[in-house]
Amino acid sequence: MRFSLKQLEYFFAVTETKSVSLAAKQLNISSPSISAAISQLEQEFSIQLFVRKHATGLFLTPGGEKFAKATKSILQQSKDLYDLASNITNEASGPINLGCLSTLAPIILPQLRRSYITKNPNVLINQIEGNQLELIELLLSGKIDAALTYDLSIPNNISFTSLLSIPPHVLLPIDHKFSKYKEIDLKKLVNEPMVLLDLPLSRDYFLELFSVKNLKPNIKERSSQISVVRSLVAHKFGYSIANFQLGIPQSIEGIKLCQIPIKGEHKPLKLGIAKIDNEFQSTNVQNFIKFSKNYFYVN
Repeated sequence: MRFSLKQLEYFFAVTETKSVSLAAKQLNISSPSISAAISQLEQEFSIQLFVRKHATGLFLTPGGEKFAKATKSILQQSKDLYDLASNITNEASGPINLGCLSTLAPIILPQLRRSYITKNPNVLINQIEGNQLELIELLLSGKIDAALTYDLSIPNNISFTSLLSIPPHVLLPIDHKFSKYKEIDLKKLVNEPMVLLDLPLSRDYFLELFSVKNLKPNIKERSSQISVVRSLVAHKFGYSIANFQLGIPQSIEGIKLCQIPIKGEHKPLKLGIAKIDNEFQSTNVQNFIKFSKNYFYVN
């Protein structure tokens, strides 16, 4: 056999994204590696898998469609073998396709992954980032096994294991007139310019903090990137609202920020792990959830 499961995985990612570059981004590898894998498969099986249509991306040939269907089955069977082996031996091994909310990925996931695979060296964690709606879709389609995220609009058929309760706080420039406050009333912020973290469901949560008190924030800037939000705040374009606090609050350029609690009672977000609620419980995922609960309890 002169092909690998990894090549099939690369090929299948392109069938879903219709783009080598998007597949490479999803899998965190280079585009040439994806292209080489597809070329090797085409040579090995003497079949053209894709045709390229100008400005619309890659599309499967009729033969490619049949090949993709068989590939999906093979990849699922290989995953089932790892799960079966883990259940038999009660040891964690094989891959975990782990989604993560994009705002949490640079703060939490690398250290959590490193801690887990240090204790479970036979496990390979494939990291996939996205916003909340994207993560839910990936879970429902079976493309990821679990997701590290918040408890925002979790469907009934997805279970959620809570790890931490994270209250909201205000992000301010270090020399802002409110920067010395121990806590801030949202009423004081309504006339101040706001930089909104503009992600699906997340933005609704932040805006609801104001609406439940019949307040309306003065939104002047928006960004879907938390690093951009923090940088805009650092450069005095406005304040922002966030949940997860960094140990040393600063922008990506290293400019210090203030993180100040919001006065009064406000709905916190729950950080946790979401997964499809089904009968078969992968030992890999079970072990990872158990480890994560202990990890966040200790940390």
